[in-house]
Amino acid sequence: AINPEPQPANTVVMPGNVENIQPIVNPGPVGQTVVNPTIQPAPSQPTNTVVMPGNVGNAQPTVNPGPVEQTVVNPTIQPAPTQEIKPQPAFTNVNSINPMPGFEKNIGTNPPISLENDKTPKKKGNSTLFIVVVVLLLLMVALGTYYVLNYTDLLNKKETITVTTNNLIYNIGEKLSDNIEDYATIKGTNSSNCTFNITNVDNTKEGIYKYSVTCSNITKEGNITIIDDRELVIETQTVYHINGEKVDAKEFVKNPQEKVEYSFVNENEVNDIINGEVGSYTTKIKAVAENGKEVTADVKLVITQYKIKGYISCSSQEQTVDNYVMEKTAKFAIIEDGNNGFGNIGFNIYTFKYNSAEDYQKVVDGYSTGGNITINEITGVPEFDADNNKIVITEEADSTVLYSTYGADNLKDYSTIRTYFTQSLNYNCSYEKANA
Repeated sequence: AINPEPQPANTVVMPGNVENIQPIVNPGPVGQTVVNPTIQPAPSQPTNTVVMPGNVGNAQPTVNPGPVEQTVVNPTIQPAPTQEIKPQPAFTNVNSINPMPGFEKNIGTNPPISLENDKTPKKKGNSTLFIVVVVLLLLMVALGTYYVLNYTDLLNKKETITVTTNNLIYNIGEKLSDNIEDYATIKGTNSSNCTFNITNVDNTKEGIYKYSVTCSNITKEGNITIIDDRELVIETQTVYHINGEKVDAKEFVKNPQEKVEYSFVNENEVNDIINGEVGSYTTKIKAVAENGKEVTADVKLVITQYKIKGYISCSSQEQTVDNYVMEKTAKFAIIEDGNNGFGNIGFNIYTFKYNSAEDYQKVVDGYSTGGNITINEITGVPEFDADNNKIVITEEADSTVLYSTYGADNLKDYSTIRTYFTQSLNYNCSYEKANA
């Protein structure tokens, strides 16, 4: 009597006595029947009897052939307690088995094994490292591209930069802009990478001038038009004449302008003054510009007993003050009275010479045309000398003012004036003829 361990009910019949094939019962969740009707037994093999639990008394001999036909049935059987089943080795004869589709590579195994699940798993570490390297490379490329686009001019080729110049209009004497964006619209690069050239523009004369803007290898030109559309301003001065002497309205203007006509508002009044008593008079002149603008101004006409022969000017030593040097000059009119007498007509003149063109220009830029200017507590109408960085302020002074300014009281002719200033004040004196 055989008393085996309880096992799942499986009956395996090997070819030998083909007629006694018994069903193979697999109590697990197989639910499949695989039948191969044509079975060719392999050559005889030693027989082995395998007794499977179930009906022990009906145990049949088990033949271990080559090719195997298997019938898998899932009947209603109460299985014994589940235990791990070690599969029995099987032999396959490929010449006698016509496998079902899908099982060509799994013949002879029980249960069939899917090759889709029989893959060697990949190492996760290698995949992660590869992804990290790719991401780092992409970041490096992105940063490099950003740097090139923003901090170099390598990509700013001619076709990527556009420069559109503007046609500008300035009035005579108006300061030209120092901002490149006023001259052109620039695209494709920052305007700070570009330069402009306005050296050919003369803002003191009417006309059309060329200027240029350069970005990388692109240079574009534009036009600046200088027009005379200024408000007409005239700076006047006192004129001295003897009785009956002809006088011209233009004499009363310090710096006569071209294309401007000057005349007296009342010609008859001026004729009366010229032929009248010795003394100081006020009259009016009119200036009319070519553009139609006009202005009138009061002027001073002095009728003297004697004609002015010339002027003696005595100047101090230069004194350094801040960013300029100052020079003070006393100017006396010498008349034709036979004694080279002082005609009671004089001027105090102050000259400020700046150390640099920049310092000079700062003062000029802050000046309102036609008005007074104050420098070192000296106030008056200025005359500008850009070539020498000089500003000159002149004020009229009669004998009383001149005597009190310089501490003198007996300056009656050319000789006494020269002696006093050269010896007492250590000034340098010079003489110039009138109307020279």
